[in-house]
Amino acid sequence: MNAYADITDLPNHIIPPVERHTRKTNRDDLVLFAFAAALIAIVALGTLAFGPVMLGMTALVFVPVMMGLIVMITLG
Repeated sequence: MNAYADITDLPNHIIPPVERHTRKTNRDDLVLFAFAAALIAIVALGTLAFGPVMLGMTALVFVPVMMGLIVMITLG
């Protein structure tokens, strides 16, 4: 056995057990996803209806709101 041995070549007592970190999607996650989808849809429809100039105007409101949400989510 050399330094480049495959992990399957090692004896069983050397291989540590693999833990699975699974996280189920809960109601809060679904609400957050729906809110994000609604914001994206509002911006997309507004751009389609009013043109690219309104996209810039939307960004004046959209960016600070999203930054605030990111800060609140990060702080928990």
